[in-house]
Amino acid sequence: MRATWIFLFTAAAAIAYSASAIAFAPENLRNKSFTISWSEEHNQSVNGGPFHDVSVSYTWTLYISSAGRGFSRWHIGSRRGAETFERVGKGGKSFSGGEHAVTFTASGFVQAANFGDAARRISVEVNGSGCSAQVTAGMAQGAASASFSHTNGRHFEIRSLHAGSASCQLQDGNAFAN
Repeated sequence: MRATWIFLFTAAAAIAYSASAIAFAPENLRNKSFTISWSEEHNQSVNGGPFHDVSVSYTWTLYISSAGRGFSRWHIGSRRGAETFERVGKGGKSFSGGEHAVTFTASGFVQAANFGDAARRISVEVNGSGCSAQVTAGMAQGAASASFSHTNGRHFEIRSLHAGSASCQLQDGNAFAN
């Protein structure tokens, strides 16, 4: 787990601090939408309540315009506590107030965010007319928990988290236009 955390933290820090210097998306990613879905298993407490195991579903849709700018929507959860967040651009703050950034690679892009003593990295590879994604989530070595306040005012404390396998769908055009 130490190597995972070091990898996540290093990636999140490097991307967050260099986001403003990164060029817009390459031509082969422009005017395309990507939808990445996965679930995470958390042992968490909300607003100081008891810790319990939960499965949290995530869907992240990213549209890269013909000008190379990113527009994204996050949908988290599937029941009463489900929330949706939208963002324009490649950097800024995550829904928990931590650093959030997207950078482009030769064959796709990487999104990294940190929240408390935890971080998440989403790596997307484009292959022909499709895509694949891998999500890695972890906590700092030695941290008993990751504690943070969500922008909706709820306070979370997470003792463990694990990302499951991810799916990726690629479509031409703007997924938000429909």
